[in-house]
Amino acid sequence: MKCFECHNDFSPDELIDIQGKAICGSCKVLVIQKFKEGLGFDYDLCRKNQVVIIKKGSKLPANCLRCGDETVFILKRKTKWIPPNAYLLLLLGILPYIIYSLFYSTKITLDIPMCKKHKMWHYSNKWAMLGCLLISVLCIIVGHIVISFFAILLMFVFMAQFITYGVSLSRVSDDHLYFVGLPKGFVKELPKQENPENI
Repeated sequence: MKCFECHNDFSPDELIDIQGKAICGSCKVLVIQKFKEGLGFDYDLCRKNQVVIIKKGSKLPANCLRCGDETVFILKRKTKWIPPNAYLLLLLGILPYIIYSLFYSTKITLDIPMCKKHKMWHYSNKWAMLGCLLISVLCIIVGHIVISFFAILLMFVFMAQFITYGVSLSRVSDDHLYFVGLPKGFVKELPKQENPENI
């Protein structure tokens, strides 16, 4: 029989059953760790609460993350993860923190597929946000403070829509990347693997 994880051949008495899968003794610790991280046997992409877990080297689905329609545009979101212990260096000053983060941060570019409709929606919000900012600045210059105030409020409305794709990297492990900020509708559809019982 083959181990489901490593695909090597073993005799039946060398394998243990974990949620209906035959796992060898060497892979047992790895499989348990995967479940603790919210991963399953077959998933390159899954979720743990609102955190999307992606196996390194895997990609998001080819269809639009918003509606599932055909993709016509790839939105590239750059994000960076800095190990949490780096923030302790702030006690010594900003310079040690900056130096540490330059050498030990992880930079990732995530390709987010979008359909034609949501591509237009995304860029419309972007230009509307910048337009409101420009109007606000011009109104302050000419002395129309009230209009400037409402322009700023409207800018924040468009900004809230624009940063819907404000994806950020929340954690990095040896084999997986953990993202937050992806659309809730997309995250909800991902498989959620519970920890196995009686391991």
